[in-house]
Amino acid sequence: MVGSPYQTTQNIISDLRYLKELKPDMIGIGPYITHKETPFADKKSGSITLTLRVLAILRLMFPKSLIPATTALGTLDNEGQKKGILSGANVIMPNATAVGYRAGYQLYANKPNLDENAEETMAALEASVKSIGETLRLNELGDSPHAK
Repeated sequence: MVGSPYQTTQNIISDLRYLKELKPDMIGIGPYITHKETPFADKKSGSITLTLRVLAILRLMFPKSLIPATTALGTLDNEGQKKGILSGANVIMPNATAVGYRAGYQLYANKPNLDENAEETMAALEASVKSIGETLRLNELGDSPHAK
């Protein structure tokens, strides 16, 4: 979580160095988002700008890894997932949870698309990705560096 309370630039650098040693196939990051039912309820959420910068650094460090544009990006910024793709993310995981259950699965407030069904979510996602000149590739395996 980028921008967590008390996180420093040095913490982020240390995390990046650790990831370099780990050589992960998939790296999921997103901005820290405050939740009212936690000890950090009075802290501010992380920065979308800093998160996108870290995402871009990760893409440069790990050109073949799977890096998702998380729903947390879309929660802090309506264009967040699109900006994530433009910053280096190469995976989007749509919310396919049935509408009646989405409200019960909220890690943070203001999660987008709680009232959309899966088809509406996919149509919006496809339009968003198309608007930046990309194409959704569905049902394809994203082979990671270690898969072979």
